[in-house]
Amino acid sequence: MQSRTKGFSLIELAIVIVIIAIISAVAVPKLINLSSDAKKSKIASVAADLRIAIDLIYYKSVILGLDNKCYDTKADNDDIVDKDQSAQVEGYLTCKGYPIAYQDAIKRLLSLDDEFTVSNTSRPYGSELHRVLVIAIGDKYTYKENETGDYCQLLYQPNSVNQIVVLDNAC
Repeated sequence: MQSRTKGFSLIELAIVIVIIAIISAVAVPKLINLSSDAKKSKIASVAADLRIAIDLIYYKSVILGLDNKCYDTKADNDDIVDKDQSAQVEGYLTCKGYPIAYQDAIKRLLSLDDEFTVSNTSRPYGSELHRVLVIAIGDKYTYKENETGDYCQLLYQPNSVNQIVVLDNAC
């Protein structure tokens, strides 16, 4: 009697490899896109948290009567009409009721972990330079004058009409 060996033929193996290749070609782009969607969701979530925290501080400053005062670290700064060393709400320095964009204060306010990079920069607003806070995912960010480009970050601009700008084209 002749024993028959058990196993797969070359054609069966080739068919399985082709099926796996087709599934991989369809699934991998979707998985890559999920990472991008997760980053976009994360930066949008931080923006929503920041909006809520800013509003709470603003409402508390209105209750305390500090919504028309600006904390001034330089006593001789004449650019601020109603400067006051007491314009603080729960330890956060404020100007016109909104928290000033100091990176340590905003990190503490939002309880951000090391996944985010938080940094300050200045931006022209009219004839003055105003402090802008940049929150980016990861350890790299690029800040430019315009708000278009490939970024995965948000900007907090307390002195601007559009206070929180989410830039997520490169997430």
